[in-house]
Amino acid sequence: MNTATTHHQLFSRLEGLYYALTLAVQDPVIIPNPEFDREKPNALPFDISKVYFYVDDERGSEIMELRLKTAASDITTAFRSHQQMSEIFSLLEQQARGQEKKEFAESITSLCTMVDAYASFIADHQQHLREKAFLDYPHYTDQHFSYRRQKKSKTVRGSSEGNLVQIAVVEKVVSSSLDSVSYFNSEGSQRGIEREMQQFRVVLSDLSSFQGSLWSEIYTGHPDSSYSKRIELTKMLLREHFSFDVEQEKNDNREGSR
Repeated sequence: MNTATTHHQLFSRLEGLYYALTLAVQDPVIIPNPEFDREKPNALPFDISKVYFYVDDERGSEIMELRLKTAASDITTAFRSHQQMSEIFSLLEQQARGQEKKEFAESITSLCTMVDAYASFIADHQQHLREKAFLDYPHYTDQHFSYRRQKKSKTVRGSSEGNLVQIAVVEKVVSSSLDSVSYFNSEGSQRGIEREMQQFRVVLSDLSSFQGSLWSEIYTGHPDSSYSKRIELTKMLLREHFSFDVEQEKNDNREGSR
């Protein structure tokens, strides 16, 4: 595999992971869609099997209160994990722009460790709560395309009219890429997470011989649906609807024994 292909694969995989985590952070406030029929094929290009709890007012609130009673600490732990992983993505963005290849590779290694730990946490959550479990292994199977710019050229143009001198700086993208975002853990399992992280490490090892420039940005979708925005939305829904501060160490002993 040539280094350019390795480079593209790495960023495509990063974006697939990004989308998977963006969806997973909402798990505490997502419930099964009461109007979704699994026996009928879904004609829409996105998953409608789950919805925000407020779509089904009475039932949604009951489900949420049960979750907060039985697994408040799991919600808090999951939230903190997502905050940490989101910070790594922000760091990767900075390092890619600054062409800090060594630090970039180290950050991806740290991210893989975090994702592995999160998968182990989900396994424990599901084992303890069984049919009441609501946190899933991060996965992503939708179809998105990413547009990345590698570098730009700047041209300075000047013109004069009488005593007035006008200067204009024109930017032009000289290298770009349009790629499909990789699926991530399409089977939605712990084993799938392990395989994905192993693939990350393989591609990352190949990147060490890459001599070109890192792409200047990691595609993170529309700003309103970004990972950090979904983290803030989850926090807001828990606080505004259930007076649950997910960043607080203890929440009035709401969680009982399992």
